[in-house]
Amino acid sequence: MSPMSKIIERLTRRETVFLLHILQMCAECVSREEFEEIVGCLKGLVPFEYSVFLSAHLDGDSVQEPFKLINVNYDPEWVELYAERKYHLVDPILRENFRSFGVQYWGDTYEKDPPALDFRTAAEGFGLRSGYTSGVRNQAGTRGGLFSFAGRDVKKCARSLAILEFITPHLFLAVERTDNADRLSAAPALSEREKAVLRWTAQGKTTWETAAIMNIGERTVKFHVKNIMRKLNAVSRTQAAAVASELGLLDAD
Repeated sequence: MSPMSKIIERLTRRETVFLLHILQMCAECVSREEFEEIVGCLKGLVPFEYSVFLSAHLDGDSVQEPFKLINVNYDPEWVELYAERKYHLVDPILRENFRSFGVQYWGDTYEKDPPALDFRTAAEGFGLRSGYTSGVRNQAGTRGGLFSFAGRDVKKCARSLAILEFITPHLFLAVERTDNADRLSAAPALSEREKAVLRWTAQGKTTWETAAIMNIGERTVKFHVKNIMRKLNAVSRTQAAAVASELGLLDAD
């Protein structure tokens, strides 16, 4: 039985249609505002009050700072306090997420790995008494994320756990697409000549070969490469080509 079939068994016809609508929103999401709208719609299937998304680069089994955060509606004071007191070092929810990348109910995790009293007391002071956290990592295993859905009284429910397990990868792809859109909107402008030099560089051509192909001087090629590296904040031609490719700057116009 497919994951979708297992979910449909737990939903009414109306809820199934609503879930499919959310999946469509995930597939079309290209902005933070659209992502926050998706989270708002998700409340119609999984009861919660507050939500936050966090992602980090992964190096093997270790999580690399800094974290990227999309705070949908956690209290900003809690987010600031969490960072100031470095609660990520003692937070059992975060620890379990980047260990298993599954869906966890906070009460279960707290029972297995009791949090420090000051951490839990502080969280509950901001209304974060119970909730779910679902994790996922990209196919390359280089980035991982977590989505937390919390509130004052979020009850454990097998239906909610199944929905979050199913939809989390779609939420992660939506966030990744949002990141790409943000990077593209902030991408530096390269001249057509700089783009041409960079395309040949990306193909492994030397300065001499690029100059011959483009019918320009080697000094001119070096001048363009220097400007490209400055604009892309790169330390080598190879890195510049990689950054430009990620930003879509090498795509044919």
